[in-house]
Amino acid sequence: MSRKFFSTLSIILGFGLPCAFAAEVYNEGTSGDASSSETAPTAITLAAGSNTITGSVTTSTGDTRDFYTFQVPAGFELTALRVVGYDDPAQGPANDGNRGFHALDAGGTTVIPAGGTSGNLLGGGHLDASDVGNDVLPEFAGGSAGSAEAGSGFTAPLPEGTYCYIIQQTGSHVSDYEIEFELTAATPPAGFQPDAKVGKSLASLKGNDIYNPSASGQKLVLRSTNNKTLRSSFSIENDGTEADIVRVAATRGNRFFKVNYYQSEVGNVTGAILAGTINLDLAVGESQSFRKVIKPRLKRTERRKKKRKFNVTAISQSDTDKLDRIRTEAQARRRKI
Repeated sequence: MSRKFFSTLSIILGFGLPCAFAAEVYNEGTSGDASSSETAPTAITLAAGSNTITGSVTTSTGDTRDFYTFQVPAGFELTALRVVGYDDPAQGPANDGNRGFHALDAGGTTVIPAGGTSGNLLGGGHLDASDVGNDVLPEFAGGSAGSAEAGSGFTAPLPEGTYCYIIQQTGSHVSDYEIEFELTAATPPAGFQPDAKVGKSLASLKGNDIYNPSASGQKLVLRSTNNKTLRSSFSIENDGTEADIVRVAATRGNRFFKVNYYQSEVGNVTGAILAGTINLDLAVGESQSFRKVIKPRLKRTERRKKKRKFNVTAISQSDTDKLDRIRTEAQARRRKI
């Protein structure tokens, strides 16, 4: 490109959107002309925060368009696309660029913007002095059916992927531009995960940060002789990233074992936990503790060892696929006295 005004551009654009902490990822004045080919755009690398490109387009020298390609890396989103400056250096006032066009497209290559190709873009529109200081990403997201003048539309912010940015000036005027790409760490989706733990006491719980429906790695075996009462403790914790309602259900006894469940500061909750109607409203990291009391009921004449597995299942009510299960196995036998 024969005509660039980068020496004055930073002064001219000084009253635009503040970019004191912006990283300049491409400047045609120092890096050379950006690509004019839609099939081989100039690659730029974005980092977290503000990233700017600076260049110029004009038909008078045959440099009608600049094409850039960039990646939004995993774990990040493009949250803003700002017009920092847009100026015709031949005119007196700052940021008075003649009407042009710019757009976003998906993929590492794109098309030449025109009436017949506008639908192939993600989103785009005309560009003039009124856009200086504005974030145009929400406008582009609407596509031609919404707030943009071209494109199929998309959901902002722009997620992980490869994209192109196009800017063009089909008139004889020179359009100096500075565009800012704002890259932000993506907000992870809400995660829901109950964590059930079991032990002989609350001080010796096992199963922390182990989540499965089989109780693997979070089992407790208790043995009783001559109907000695067995006791264990368990807790239910919210290990998710959001507050959650956790439903708790447990195994009932049988003719050989009677079981009661007690919730701390509540008391006997056997009926509710057997019915699966206990719902714990837990903040992130919050837990509730319980006791389980198992009373063997073997007859004096019973000589064979009896076993029963008592499961406790904690199920997220925000995402019922997220659950955790613990198990206490009670073993009992009678001996001759």
